[in-house]
Amino acid sequence: DTHTLTGDEACDTGTCHVVESVPVGDTAEYGRKVSWIDTVSFLPVKEEYYDRRGELARRYTADEIRDVGGYPTAVRRTMTDVKKDHRTEVVFDEVAYDTGLDEGLFAERSLRRPPSDWIR
Repeated sequence: DTHTLTGDEACDTGTCHVVESVPVGDTAEYGRKVSWIDTVSFLPVKEEYYDRRGELARRYTADEIRDVGGYPTAVRRTMTDVKKDHRTEVVFDEVAYDTGLDEGLFAERSLRRPPSDWIR
């Protein structure tokens, strides 16, 4: 994607950088995406996805952000399909960081064949 910082705007969390992203090539599902990135936490607090005709198709919102162990975390988020008037909400009840996972778990080999004690 090609990303362009189009400016800063007021947003629900204070001030956000506004970034427009345009996919390179013809394989992307969307024609462009506009993201509002909080200037303090650098979390995306809103994203709008536009179809190839330039019409708004979907909207992502970070509806609740909490500090979890010193990390700003979107614990409630929503993706809305504007055209179909449908939404999916994701809520994280338990979030933990710095739990002592070995970095080797994120190697390609481990990701392809995760250790059995990490699969429920």
